[in-house]
Amino acid sequence: MLTLSLLFFLVFLCCLVPLRAKQKVIYLFSLGLILYITAIVLHFVCDFFTDNGLTLSVLYHLSSGLKGADIFDYLKLIVLGCSTIFFTLLFAVLLLRNKKRSYRRCQRSRFIVISICALLLALSTNPLVINLGKIYFFTTHKTQYELDNFTSKTRPMIGQLPRKKNLVVIYLESLERTYFDNDLFPGLITHLRTLEQQGITFTRIQQLNSSWWTIGGFVASQCGVPLVTPSHGNSMSGMNEFYPGALCISDVLKENGYNLMFIGGADLDFAGKGTFLKTHHFDTVFGAKELGADYMLKNQVCGWGIHDDKLLEIAYKKFQQLGKGKEPFALFLLTLDTHHPNGFPSFACRNKKYMDGMNPMLNAVACADDVVGKFVDRLMSSSYAKNTLIVLLSDHLAMKNAATSLLNQRQRENLFFILSPDGERKRIDRIGSSLDVGTTLLHQLGFTGRLGIGVDLLDNTVASSFVVQVPHPDRVLMGWRDRFLKLWEFPNLSKGITIDVTH
Repeated sequence: MLTLSLLFFLVFLCCLVPLRAKQKVIYLFSLGLILYITAIVLHFVCDFFTDNGLTLSVLYHLSSGLKGADIFDYLKLIVLGCSTIFFTLLFAVLLLRNKKRSYRRCQRSRFIVISICALLLALSTNPLVINLGKIYFFTTHKTQYELDNFTSKTRPMIGQLPRKKNLVVIYLESLERTYFDNDLFPGLITHLRTLEQQGITFTRIQQLNSSWWTIGGFVASQCGVPLVTPSHGNSMSGMNEFYPGALCISDVLKENGYNLMFIGGADLDFAGKGTFLKTHHFDTVFGAKELGADYMLKNQVCGWGIHDDKLLEIAYKKFQQLGKGKEPFALFLLTLDTHHPNGFPSFACRNKKYMDGMNPMLNAVACADDVVGKFVDRLMSSSYAKNTLIVLLSDHLAMKNAATSLLNQRQRENLFFILSPDGERKRIDRIGSSLDVGTTLLHQLGFTGRLGIGVDLLDNTVASSFVVQVPHPDRVLMGWRDRFLKLWEFPNLSKGITIDVTH
């Protein structure tokens, strides 16, 4: 479709340059020229991040703000995009000035009609316009399925256990299961593969449109519901609570006496991550600022925050502190070294390369395999491991990066495996999604019940995962958009406004 759009635009340009028409027509065509080039530039900018052009994740980040993002990593892209738009504006201005002198000698109406048709066809086949149309259809789609048929009416509860298990959840930034394919990436993943073979691994965790980015992955895996936000601009600005109506695994654990901690190397402000964690009862939340990234050595930080080797060093100390406490605990971690587009390998891996070292993203993945693997070994060797469930999962599939062309050669799946203190080993080939992660973990901790529309992927007696039960699950989820929006618990003015005139 992009090729077709560019072809129509070329026809329009061929007509526009020699065109002599009334000033209003030239103004209209110049505006069309600017709109088209701007749309094309925005498409390529979005595609640089997503490999799918404009998506829900792009709209979410635009509405929530980019505070905490590593903008410098995309400086060349920003400069190129702005320069293209600037020179298009300059061309349009020069064109207008030139046309003002010659508009009295007008072309025949048939020639003008051809120009209009070419412009309209170019705009209508523009990938950005098409993606906007798809998003509109996707987010306004109605479904025949009833949400209540896929949720539980009972709140999760814990059984009578002699001792509550601790929980460590490690979100591996963009480190999907596809990287474990030894035929595609021979020798890339070694340490984590050895760990995976010692636990319960889930091989068919699919991706949903609402969880293509970190906070979307958090909400899906911890609450069992998709992240749905209002469509209007700046909808996330000034929000002091994040999905307060959703019941998440942290809410359930807190109700049952758990001490909850989150540690991530990036800024908590990015995408509202910190607000989500605090809303859902995390006792302690650490991001780059809270961990003192501003005062660390240059080789310990990058544009996104703290490198994984330093982060996991801090995390192990916090793990030991939590283990010494009287309360059961849940420690959630988020790495960042495997962030697109090229990764940010830790200083500990400065001499580590994958094969010829020409692919920076694969170098970063090889580094993460080593750094995270050693960290998990330390956890499993500690005195607290006997009562601790360790979970490793990807927050989402990798966005466009230096290894995307290789990743796309396979069916792409998210990573999810559990290292149980009882040493249970299983390979689970049931199809699931991030929505099922929270419920599966709760049951491993001794709870009953479900989170959102998730199911326990280890329980063969329950219904299949939501993504198996319905065709086009993404469409069905958006058909329930209004129900999910209520989880924000926005102020309701239906009863009117009362003004206190005494103050």
